[in-house]
Amino acid sequence: MSLPSAAALTCVLLLCGVHPSSAQSQRPMEVTSDSAAYCEHLAGRVMELRQRASAPQPEVDLLLDRGQRLCAEGRVRPGLNRLRHALLDLREARNRPGRVGQAPERRH
Repeated sequence: MSLPSAAALTCVLLLCGVHPSSAQSQRPMEVTSDSAAYCEHLAGRVMELRQRASAPQPEVDLLLDRGQRLCAEGRVRPGLNRLRHALLDLREARNRPGRVGQAPERRH
């Protein structure tokens, strides 16, 4: 029995919804769970990005504080939600031209 050709493998990948070039360029998937350990990991990531910011971000600081407090109280899911929100706010501020380090405006 012979091995399938590269064209045949490409067809199989495309049928499965995977583009061959994207399969190689994607970062490895990070598996997360709603756990106290992940709370600590995410809080550390927020603090790391927060230190790089050039201007005060009181809303991010508040989300970080609330997230850590909720996680410490055993309310992991709401805590993670606050921490994820803080992380997104930091990333948005970092990617917004002319607003680096400023707290993003709230969308309603």
